[in-house]
Amino acid sequence: MSDDKIMNIANPIMDNLMQASTDINYERHVKDFSEKLKSIVTKDNLEAQCKKYQSELGLFSKREFVAIFRKSNDVRVFWRQWYSKSQNEFVAFLGVAELQHEFAPQPPILGEPNFSKSPRIWGFREQDH
Repeated sequence: MSDDKIMNIANPIMDNLMQASTDINYERHVKDFSEKLKSIVTKDNLEAQCKKYQSELGLFSKREFVAIFRKSNDVRVFWRQWYSKSQNEFVAFLGVAELQHEFAPQPPILGEPNFSKSPRIWGFREQDH
């Protein structure tokens, strides 16, 4: 799959994650998550994380594409991310995979991922760079 096709899937998902995080909207934030990831990211946990980063770092400002890493069973997309109250650079990461006719974190598939269905996020993270 081409970088453009991957980014056509990944960008809207990441845009939604960032906006839902800014709005502290749990239902929208987890709409593309796998069931396993939904069980890890609870409503209370998301609210606490969002309030903490917003008070310390501000809101998401710009995001700059860095790289796509293709694995045998998933695709990982990385961006450089900035916040409104910080001059530091952060890493935003999105992992997407199709597994057993649904995009989910496990078990892994063999061969090239097929992203023709609605993708499910298995990993999402923001980290200090």
